[in-house]
Amino acid sequence: MVKNEFGFEAYSEFMESDGVKLYTVVVKPNKDGKFPVILMRSPYVDECENMPEDELLNRHLEGKRNFLEAGFAVVDQHCRGRGKSEGVFVPFVDERKDGLALQAWVREQEFYNGEIYLYGGSYTSAVHLATAPFADDIKGAVLEVMTTELYCAAFRNEIYKVGLFGIWFEGNYKNKQIRNKNINIENFLTLPFENYPEKVFHEKSESVMDIIRNYKENSTFWSYSSPHGAYSGLLNNNRAKILFTTGWYDIFVGGMLKMYENMDNEAKNSVALTICPYDHSMHVNSHPMPLKDGMLREYLGTDYVLAWLNAVKDNKKLPLETGKITYYETFNEKWAVGDMKESGEQLKLNFGKGTEKYLYDPLNPVTSFKGGLSHNFGSTAYQEALPERNDVITVYSEEFNEDILIKGKIELKLAVKSNCEDTAFYIRLYVKKKEGDYAFRDDIMPISYQNENYIPGETEYLNFSLEPISILIKKGEKIRMDISSSAFPQFLPHTNQKGDYYKIKEAKIAVNEVVFSETELILPISKK
Repeated sequence: MVKNEFGFEAYSEFMESDGVKLYTVVVKPNKDGKFPVILMRSPYVDECENMPEDELLNRHLEGKRNFLEAGFAVVDQHCRGRGKSEGVFVPFVDERKDGLALQAWVREQEFYNGEIYLYGGSYTSAVHLATAPFADDIKGAVLEVMTTELYCAAFRNEIYKVGLFGIWFEGNYKNKQIRNKNINIENFLTLPFENYPEKVFHEKSESVMDIIRNYKENSTFWSYSSPHGAYSGLLNNNRAKILFTTGWYDIFVGGMLKMYENMDNEAKNSVALTICPYDHSMHVNSHPMPLKDGMLREYLGTDYVLAWLNAVKDNKKLPLETGKITYYETFNEKWAVGDMKESGEQLKLNFGKGTEKYLYDPLNPVTSFKGGLSHNFGSTAYQEALPERNDVITVYSEEFNEDILIKGKIELKLAVKSNCEDTAFYIRLYVKKKEGDYAFRDDIMPISYQNENYIPGETEYLNFSLEPISILIKKGEKIRMDISSSAFPQFLPHTNQKGDYYKIKEAKIAVNEVVFSETELILPISKK
């Protein structure tokens, strides 16, 4: 046990879950009594594995000081197979049973006052979402940049997200057991892709292959019956007061909006969802330019995590409105409160009347797109022209003759042809500003996602529905659209072969074509 001059103490215990000992730190006021308890769990603790106990406990005392001064006790646990905990870490698989075991353990502690609060971001939020539906003593939570809809972490329209789940999974899978992973971005170009896990992890991992094989969103793998899908729908009957936070360039913004919209009305009325103009970090440093009061802390003028948990604990007015989405209107430089439903007003844009062909070689994918936008890590960026590529088509709209505030899902009807039975098309949108072409949304789709029986040479109309956004296009600005068939390392290159992508042994070159006379971009316009 370690105590400090502020009247707080920290000690550790090994709590058991399914026979595995999980390292658990308790920090609380140095006195007898009962306290509301904040739970935290993390896999990002490998540096603590060999750290001296007193050093680690003192770090917790300093890092949790704001919660302790507010009257909370904090219980912080190393996830299975990470840090000082025993076991094997396979992302997502054991978090439900381990999280529920920790909650049960807390309820047996003398300092527990009958109230539990949850706090985390990204995977440290996922560990809590896995334990829903929440017990009655879980009164509130701040859960940041994470969704219950895990399909969107691995795939977009059946295309594997190399720049999200792939790279992240490599770095975290079985960290203690596999010390000599073969980490190389070129491994994602392995054909057939089902050989990829053995190439990286030196084992035929069924846990990895389960994800790779289940590229269709309606697969039962993503349902409640699977460890990776057990989050979906679990918040529908939530009654805890939860603050969810995300950003327009967060990798999970689309999944979080889907999670929110799928809640029943009473559950929605228990939660607040906020969307800042930044990325997974929700911080201005990840953005090419500062935006006025763009961070949630700037908007509220306070530590919003503590403010939310304190308000729930003390039964006071919450700092953000529940049952509503609080979101930032990018380049309009203000926050709005409401929902992300379209008003019904639309602006339709065309980009010419001709057609344009290009050769797409999966073994030479486009690698110069900057930023992951809303599907992969990397936020947004200014993108220069791509003159070195003949497989990227760049077109611009006419100048806008007035300010237009986009709000909701942008739709694109992309008319295409190919000489292959299947191929993919990638699109990326920008605002052409004086500082440069500012990327704000992208999407990818194979022809087979809409038409599994495509006949080569025929025109197919791919109906893209991009992740929602709120962004102001100013008078005199243009929209740029890039069209290609690949964006690596954001997405796995399509092989131009029909069938289960992970079984295909060789790629072939496609002749792809865009029919601009039948292509239309549809912008949802916010009523002023």
